[in-house]
Amino acid sequence: MDHILGPLLRRAAAEVGGPEALRRSLAAVLERAARRAVAGVVDVEIDVEAGTMSVLEYRSVVEGNAEPDEIELAQAQAIDPDADVGDELGCAVDLDALVPHLRGALVVPAEHYPAFDALLRDLFWDVEVVRLLPRRPSELDTAVERLVAALRESPFAAGLRPGCDAVEMQAHELMLGGSLPPALRRLLAGTAGMEGAEGEPRLSLGSVGYRLLSPLESQQEHAAWTQRREEVPPRAERAGAAAPAACAWNTDWMPIALGDRGGEPTDLLVVDSIGATADQPGELLSVSFERAGWWALGIDVSGLAHVWLVLLEHGLLRYLPPGVDAIATAKVEALVQHLLPRRRWVDAG
Repeated sequence: MDHILGPLLRRAAAEVGGPEALRRSLAAVLERAARRAVAGVVDVEIDVEAGTMSVLEYRSVVEGNAEPDEIELAQAQAIDPDADVGDELGCAVDLDALVPHLRGALVVPAEHYPAFDALLRDLFWDVEVVRLLPRRPSELDTAVERLVAALRESPFAAGLRPGCDAVEMQAHELMLGGSLPPALRRLLAGTAGMEGAEGEPRLSLGSVGYRLLSPLESQQEHAAWTQRREEVPPRAERAGAAAPAACAWNTDWMPIALGDRGGEPTDLLVVDSIGATADQPGELLSVSFERAGWWALGIDVSGLAHVWLVLLEHGLLRYLPPGVDAIATAKVEALVQHLLPRRRWVDAG
């Protein structure tokens, strides 16, 4: 999470009395933690305005086998070509190595403790929270039902439509020309999509927020994309130009959600019911309106429900457009990257 260090430091500085107060107290905390983690003399450098922070461990340059507070000459010269035996070389300490020692080192005035605690929790979010989450939970079979139940007890409840009955589901299959995967049937049985009114919350999946589609909206998107694909000129006629996104469309895909970044639609979330292009039948693709291609997510509807349940548990499910809250956005991205290890871009241009 060090890519959002600047916003984290500025937030904390505003809560503890300014950049200098933060720098002094945080440096002391990191020095105490570093002395427990490494053997050499340490020095902490923090620039709140620039949003940078580093911990250096000074090691003596030696020839031959090095002790914990030493560094072998060849290694030293890989860092600094001018390093020589007897020099004291500042070596960067991986901040993640300090995590086990930070809580014990967090000695600050009581009124400042919440600000420092929040700073450290958010800075090491990926270490202390994200990496500990199972990528495939044992309760995956019930994830869809649990998601719908949770959404009905959340701020998303007002926009959720009632679920589909068996007749509506059968009609939906007829219109799309294929059988709905079991997990998608369970989702539609729980809710027939979300209202599309302006200002209604979207379900975050990192850089894009999604609105679940009703069966009718799904059918309309399917028909529109199919028509656009049929109107695309042959590849030879569009040589030298970017291929439109419709080139990537496959009629076996089943739309389930429309994505945007706070404005016009940018992505269409679909189920590849027969595995025409996904790694496995039933897995999800996020098809781009802007480029000829899609994100293969490597999960099915149950896996998506699990991702959204985790985001909801951590208060991060509601999508925030870019620039609204850099810290929350970075935390969502870290979770999504961890929970979608097989996500990959497929270029269909």
